[in-house]
Amino acid sequence: MPRNRAPLREQRFRLAVLAASLVAGFGIAALIPSLIDPHTSSHRQHHSAGVIALSLIIVLVLVLAGGVIGLLLGNRLVGDRIECAVREPGTKRWRHGRLSINGTSLTFEQYRFQMRFVVGKRQQFTDVQVGDDMGRRPPVRQIWSINPQLHIIDLTAFEGRFELAALPSRIRELQDRVREPQPQ
Repeated sequence: MPRNRAPLREQRFRLAVLAASLVAGFGIAALIPSLIDPHTSSHRQHHSAGVIALSLIIVLVLVLAGGVIGLLLGNRLVGDRIECAVREPGTKRWRHGRLSINGTSLTFEQYRFQMRFVVGKRQQFTDVQVGDDMGRRPPVRQIWSINPQLHIIDLTAFEGRFELAALPSRIRELQDRVREPQPQ
């Protein structure tokens, strides 16, 4: 089954972080010459508009190339799996990882440091029932540990009850793939 793409509006948080880091990077790059040579701050060197424009074009090309490589690498690492976070109800700690779906069983592979490096044992969820998406979101105080745009749903399996947080499009995909009739 081909993977559905996440709508751009669900990527606002990642795009905002990327834009903020780009602005911070430009700010740091502009400050470096004055930190290295304090005399340049009092004797402003004037660069031609062509040099500045060429520098900006080179930076934008590098950023675009890095973005394309990042997307290709991310799709290669994740494949048709669903990125999510899982926790047991009542606990505060989310485990970030990816789900592989096989009928009504799920396999959760935990990431290390949210960097998509799979670590540890795989956790199997069998006889899975996925709850409805009621728009429940993580509290704002957990913004450093989980994306605030994720929706939380209940996941009931033979192994127990869990909470699963994912982007709304990923939740719909999970529900569709778990609920579709299995060939016999």
